[in-house]
Amino acid sequence: MNAANLRTYLLFPGNGTINVGGTISGGGITSTAGGGTGAPTAGTVNYNNSGNQNVGAYTYYNLTISGSGNKSLTGITTVNRTLTLNGGVLQLGGNNLTLATAASSNILGGPFSSTCMVETNGTGYLQQRIPTTTPYTVPIGSNGTYAPVTVQSISGSTYLRFRTVYSTSLGSQYLKRYWQLTGSATTTATITFGYDPTENPKDPTKIWYRNGGAWSQPTGTQSFDGINRKFTITGTTNISAATTEWTAGYPPKTFFSYQSGSWSDASTWTSDPGGTTYENIGTPTDSSVVVILPDRTVSLASNVSNVQLEVNINEGGILDMATYSFSSGLKELDGGGTLKLASVSFPTATTNTFVNAGGGTTEYYNSASFTLPAAQTTYNHLRINAPGVTATQLSNITLNGNLHVKQGTYRINDNSANRRQLTIHGDVTVDAGASITVGTGVTNTITDPTTAAESGTAPYITYYDAHSHRVVIYGNLTNNGTIRFTNLSYPVYNAFPPTTLGPTTGFATVYFVGASGNDLYCNGTTDFYNLVLDKGVDQTYSLTVYSTAYANFRLFGANNAGGYGGGANPNLRKALWIRNGTMVLQGNTIIPSLSEGNCDDVTDDPNSDFYVPANGALVLDGDNVVVLATSDDDQEVNVAYGVSAPDNAAMGVLTSAGCSSFSILGL
Repeated sequence: MNAANLRTYLLFPGNGTINVGGTISGGGITSTAGGGTGAPTAGTVNYNNSGNQNVGAYTYYNLTISGSGNKSLTGITTVNRTLTLNGGVLQLGGNNLTLATAASSNILGGPFSSTCMVETNGTGYLQQRIPTTTPYTVPIGSNGTYAPVTVQSISGSTYLRFRTVYSTSLGSQYLKRYWQLTGSATTTATITFGYDPTENPKDPTKIWYRNGGAWSQPTGTQSFDGINRKFTITGTTNISAATTEWTAGYPPKTFFSYQSGSWSDASTWTSDPGGTTYENIGTPTDSSVVVILPDRTVSLASNVSNVQLEVNINEGGILDMATYSFSSGLKELDGGGTLKLASVSFPTATTNTFVNAGGGTTEYYNSASFTLPAAQTTYNHLRINAPGVTATQLSNITLNGNLHVKQGTYRINDNSANRRQLTIHGDVTVDAGASITVGTGVTNTITDPTTAAESGTAPYITYYDAHSHRVVIYGNLTNNGTIRFTNLSYPVYNAFPPTTLGPTTGFATVYFVGASGNDLYCNGTTDFYNLVLDKGVDQTYSLTVYSTAYANFRLFGANNAGGYGGGANPNLRKALWIRNGTMVLQGNTIIPSLSEGNCDDVTDDPNSDFYVPANGALVLDGDNVVVLATSDDDQEVNVAYGVSAPDNAAMGVLTSAGCSSFSILGL
């Protein structure tokens, strides 16, 4: 039928059957005299060849498949009454087949098998209006294997859409098959899935489903019939208008570290959870659970390609990835142990609690300078243990625990004009010979601090946050090495660093925050540009600064701008801002200038004097603690800090009268 539908068509004015040994194309099928596009209301088309046939893409009233061979849909097809399968395989390919009636039996025929079924051999679905009577069987399969679905009971949806897929990529613990189900709405159902014995690793004991994410356990009651090769989920509510996938398997094999050794060596592993008795269980495979016990180090000697691995590193245990990777990613990574890497191949994981608060430690020990992986923006504890190597942060990073620079340099940013954020919820420790620095990339957009916008949300006001990196520390800071949050060689009190890239550009503002008392130990060079104290909401919590030498605690930032906001707790724009909490200075600590304001900012409230607010306090606790409201001469600063500014102008020291006094508010 290759003419217009109004001229060539199959007419079913009443019940009747057309047996087709070839195929049908063009025109239409109707019960309307004279043709037209109306769907048929009677009649049966029977494709009955003993070999392969193409099934025309029409709306049928009744469609029968008989004979043998494969009967392939040529397009989207609808059956308004009954689909009968008497023999042969109806292959959908990339086309959907819709059974539009809610009759009690809209699929007849059988017996159903791998040679008499609907095969979802492509992207097409069998979409079925839910019959009025349950249970009913949907005789589908794929890859030449019969894998039916039986709907025992259902409510909530008016139709279900079915497809089954043969797959060897699910993992060795699963069937080599999954089923896709889609409802018209959230559905409560009892469904039975049938499988072929050649497609299961052993009789399954768990049902799994997923909705675009990882496999998980569905709602409902699970039951298994190993004799008849089927499993049932009873009363599940996990079928909805979003496509869900279903399969079954058995709990994965668990590998415990028996001793330190190579991941790929069977002598490393045992099935004994205590790790004391050796049992030869081989090496981890797809979908294995791997547990590295305390006092064991398991090392990768090559890339690991297994899929769906769950890795738990117990506290005291170590997984050393060296320069290798988990090339297929991980299903889960957790534990409180140590993950060591000599590369930037931090493993991707569908579920990663290892980096959450209370998780483990990630240690980088690369042999050459590297950039921390941009995709990994969260760690629990982070350790840099790479002598002579620089680890550069080029994305915002949050640490739920501690930062420990044991060997090498942790650098915030490179020479690019970007501002980075580093938030540390625990402690910071820098060992002797190690360092924290900032790159020379320009962070500020202006050089005159007095012109910085008076805006933003405290403590991260525009003066700081729009012109510098943000480093937030909730815990203690202990420096036995070198920390430099600026590239200036001496303080410049009346200007930000240049806005053109150079050796002195780039700086950070460090915020000590949180409702806790903490310590800052300066046992080596510890240079701040801006330091903001924001602990609690009043004077209760303190930061105690202890410096072993005057040159070990230094403030290099501009301090000539006035504040804003007024009242007893204004916003300051200084190298030091005590917003909330108490700063206690001990040891050999000197601040040679708190303000070099010249009163040009007469409209600011407050002016450029240095203010301790009502919610803050400054305690000078020791005979060797010195704080000057303002400097009289650059040589005072040069001697105190061990620097070599050429003159007052270079350092920005105000030599004439100005607004550089020291005031205490709220007392």
